[in-house]
Amino acid sequence: MSGAPYGYRYIRKTDEVPAAYLVDEAEAGVVRRVYEMYTVEGLSIGEITRRLNTEGVPARKASRWERSVVWGVLRNPAYRGVPPASARPAFLRAHGLCAHSVGGVQLRPASRPATNAPAKSGSRSPCPPW
Repeated sequence: MSGAPYGYRYIRKTDEVPAAYLVDEAEAGVVRRVYEMYTVEGLSIGEITRRLNTEGVPARKASRWERSVVWGVLRNPAYRGVPPASARPAFLRAHGLCAHSVGGVQLRPASRPATNAPAKSGSRSPCPPW
């Protein structure tokens, strides 16, 4: 795992716990607001950037918000609940799933045999698509 996206904090791996991203509630509120301005209010990325700067909302790495950063927030799959590629194997194991292939990512529940047979009734549903 590398640097955490805006709205998250990276927690380093220790002997006791694996590396993880934790939600930073203050920044997460900004992310939710950016999505609301974009999807509900219909504001442009430029207008969202202007509002964040006018209101003094702190950017993480710079003194002010840039359009590219707002665009990056809107495009980042982390905000849809998709783990980063490097975290997917651990994420899958933690949820009782396994990757059948890498790259094209055909996923199946860990308890399901690696065949093309349909899943038995009552078995887990396939992983979320990513």
